Amino acid sequence: MLARMAFLHTPDERFIVLSEMASAASEPGRSCFSLTTFDHENTFLKLVATAEMVMDLTTEIIAAVLLSVSQPTFPHRWVEVGLNAAEIERLGLHAESVEVSQFVDPDPVVEIPAVPVKNPFSFQDGAEQFHEFLMQAPTPFVMTEGPEHRMTFINPPYVRLLGRLTKEAFLGKTVREALPEMEGQPFFGLMDEVYRTGVPYIGIEVPGRLQSDISQQEQDLFFDFIYHPLRDRAGRVSGVMIQATDVTDRVLSHQVMSSREDQLYTQWQELEAIYRSGLVGVMLLEANKELRILRINEIQAGLLGEPVDEVEGRPVRECCASVPALEALVERGLAGETVLNEVVRPMGGGGRDWLVSVTPLRSKTGVIEKLYCLSVEVPGPAGMVQ
Repeated sequence: MLARMAFLHTPDERFIVLSEMASAASEPGRSCFSLTTFDHENTFLKLVATAEMVMDLTTEIIAAVLLSVSQPTFPHRWVEVGLNAAEIERLGLHAESVEVSQFVDPDPVVEIPAVPVKNPFSFQDGAEQFHEFLMQAPTPFVMTEGPEHRMTFINPPYVRLLGRLTKEAFLGKTVREALPEMEGQPFFGLMDEVYRTGVPYIGIEVPGRLQSDISQQEQDLFFDFIYHPLRDRAGRVSGVMIQATDVTDRVLSHQVMSSREDQLYTQWQELEAIYRSGLVGVMLLEANKELRILRINEIQAGLLGEPVDEVEGRPVRECCASVPALEALVERGLAGETVLNEVVRPMGGGGRDWLVSVTPLRSKTGVIEKLYCLSVEVPGPAGMVQ
């Protein structure tokens, strides 16, 4: 039997296995989509380890479980494996469309005889336990039937997600009757398409507007969701199952971060333009014994007598051969002194005097982390400043 499985670890430590099973030679629609809950992933892993499957299959399922729990994603990761009926039973998976006692072939891929396929979402013929699980599941679920998408099941998380007070606001109504504010939004059209084509649809961070009975206001929200077609015994699409999550907080957080990044980038560009084209020399140093030059503009590099790209990243002591007085001022700043407008005269003559200031930049705890050096060239001949 061909099986596709995905794994979900809920916030309350429950572990959910989503599975879709069909025989290798089954007709379209002869498959069973089901959910099985365990109190912890370790419970399911013990079943996997003792299910007497071949080693490669055991390893593949265990690896998929551990990856899904440690690095959850949406949509969920699916692993496709071949299981026989006995293995399905040992794994404790729901398989209402399979009569396990009919299968004794140990081959992991079994051709299933033509037996009627029960709809696990019809909540008939002993599916009360499955119904109860969906009612208690933390993930919002809705099921509809017919091309008008009449709601036949909705669990409490989905009632809250849609901003209503009770499930009676939905049961027996079409989605268009229950949620008139969503007309003109993409959701109804997507459901129509899934029902028409039988192809699932996955939406990621899709914006939507809902009327909340709690706040009596319309709310702009974002959703991750899956529309999955449900089929009848003949394999025809009979309805749509919906799983959805409100991801508004996540989207808004990303938007705020993106806005801040754009704002910071703009500010950085403006500061960079001022920094590079200013009329004063600017230099930023590491506040340690090395006194490495972190940033320097062309004017300050000109005072040192070297190009910018040849001094950035080097200790300032290696670059002060032409202005030895600058090194002494930097050392005073490293000791915690704020140096203001000290006269520095480059060696060799012919140059002008500079007024140099060095300011220690401290952390919140008072530790000196950087040194900021500002140099202003004095108009007139050298020696003009006394």
